Amino acid sequence: MRVLVNGRDVGALDRRLERRLTQQLNHRVVEAVAISPADSALGRRRQLRVMSIACMAVVIFSLLVVLGVVWIRAPYAIGWLIPVFVLAAAIAAGIGGVTFNLMQGDHQRRIDARPPPQLAPGVIVRADASSLSVGGRGWLWTALTVEELGLREWQGSEARMTEVDQLSLSDGASQIVLDALFLTNGRTVLTQTWLRLRAAGAGT
Repeated sequence: MRVLVNGRDVGALDRRLERRLTQQLNHRVVEAVAISPADSALGRRRQLRVMSIACMAVVIFSLLVVLGVVWIRAPYAIGWLIPVFVLAAAIAAGIGGVTFNLMQGDHQRRIDARPPPQLAPGVIVRADASSLSVGGRGWLWTALTVEELGLREWQGSEARMTEVDQLSLSDGASQIVLDALFLTNGRTVLTQTWLRLRAAGAGT
């Protein structure tokens, strides 16, 4: 089994790396739908836009609260405080815009570095306690082996995060390639797929 971390071959999977996975094994049914590279980029853009709007709303609300307190307790300071607050909001919007572009650019670079997705848009991937189903075709966990495990690591707000990003599986006759970039709910489905394969003895 080949193991990649952020696209870099690290050889075998060690226990330290495996323990950094942020999800735990569960037996709930999880599903994903295959999407195109263009839809993946569009979905990321929408997600970042919602995050940006939420952050700006928090900043503006905080500034208005402070302005209201000043209006009540020191109204004489409003005249010079309003321009300062407008400037602060403009700076926050600028930082948000730069962050948006950087994160969207990073996502697009990851898409560009990938081979074309194996699954056609609309194909359903379903993982339950006993089997994996891709486009209506199913395999017991014990019938599959892991040829390649791709992990993605990044620095979170409090700790380093690790999640399954790609899986290349084989049933002995054909290859099944699953990529979180090209699946809705991709990381959850891929992580649970990996954990269930691991519990069945695959990926050793």
